[in-house]
Amino acid sequence: MKRTGVVWSLLIALYAHADDGAIYLMGSTPDGMRAEWLGWYAIHTGKPITTKNKLVDGRPVYAKKGELSKLIWFNKKSGRWYAGKARALGKAAGVLHVADVAMTPDKASNRWQIWY
Repeated sequence: MKRTGVVWSLLIALYAHADDGAIYLMGSTPDGMRAEWLGWYAIHTGKPITTKNKLVDGRPVYAKKGELSKLIWFNKKSGRWYAGKARALGKAAGVLHVADVAMTPDKASNRWQIWY
């Protein structure tokens, strides 16, 4: 059964690794949907980030370890953190998101949601 345009609340948690600022996105998704987005993310300062201070909307960007095309970033206008493809960096778009203005995604207290 194909589902489109559906938003599900997820039991996803982010845990910070104190030594290097890495975070672990973990949890379950409906029928394993978008599970490839779960895993370790580290603070990313390489391409496609081109701002001088390597921040997007005043927050760090995280790249999935081993898959630099998968990023987590904050969008100030929407007040949300997003997990999505690098080409969407900085935009209010992604496959996972959480409505929270925390300084880092592991500090978000609201539930992550999935769009598919």
